[in-house]
Amino acid sequence: MLVIKWNLYNHKRTENTQKNSAKYQRALVVRQHRNPIL
Repeated sequence: MLVIKWNLYNHKRTENTQKNSAKYQRALVVRQHRNPIL
């Protein structure tokens, strides 16, 4: 039962990550342009 819940949770999380990955990458690029310390 716990395993099923965990799998559902992970599935939801991966879906959200795929949805938001473009947003995150854009934010990362903007941040790097603002502080080019790396």
